[in-house]
Amino acid sequence: MKCKNCGRHLNSDREDCPNCGEPIVYKLEKSHNVPMMIIAAALTVATLVIAIYVLSDSSDFKLTKNNIMDEMQSVDSFEDQDDSDDWLEEFDEYEQISDDTSYETESETVIAEAEAYEEQTYEEESFNSEDIRAEGIIEFYQNYRWIYSESLNDLDFDIVAPYLSPNGTAYGEMYNYIEEIRYDGYHFQLHDNRVRNYTISGGVLYLKAYEAFDLTDQNGKTTSHQRDKDYTIIMDGDDPLFIDSIKITNHYR
Repeated sequence: MKCKNCGRHLNSDREDCPNCGEPIVYKLEKSHNVPMMIIAAALTVATLVIAIYVLSDSSDFKLTKNNIMDEMQSVDSFEDQDDSDDWLEEFDEYEQISDDTSYETESETVIAEAEAYEEQTYEEESFNSEDIRAEGIIEFYQNYRWIYSESLNDLDFDIVAPYLSPNGTAYGEMYNYIEEIRYDGYHFQLHDNRVRNYTISGGVLYLKAYEAFDLTDQNGKTTSHQRDKDYTIIMDGDDPLFIDSIKITNHYR
């Protein structure tokens, strides 16, 4: 460095020229340009931020279960590997349960089984085909229904009378009905007769039945009929004895 006034070479530790006394004014070299250094540092930081954002947004850098294991193994402070295995097993189990839409908890299964059992028990109580009495009850009803159709077609009340209680309402109603249709020329063709369910209380059988038949009049016109009926039947021990009353609950044509 030279003095501006006399041109003498100067040492950098002096404040004035030893030859002429001119005060020395130091200038920053280009490499010591502070504003440029700040700008360069800012650009470097910005570049790093952008690079980190781009990399973190890439699907290739998303952590998977395998990445987690690799990272866990690479950390020196991670000493208990068994704990990590247990955690990953729990993670796998949780994923399987979450993905299984048909999964039911134990409590839900117990409730569903209890409800199904209650419904099954109710049906068995209302009509149990394995009951010792069931076979006799069904046979009694179906025999009666076929005999009744024969009685209607022959217009002969005496055919069906043995199935009816002389003191019951069914006896008089059936006798009067046969007399009413005696000259109408009807013909009955039974297609179906079945017991829906029954209960027994105090020596009386309460039976619900379904029947389907075709009715042809004297002009040859045929109409189809379906009926639900309630029967009250007097029992003799475990065996049906006489029909006491009959009530039509539904009639479909």
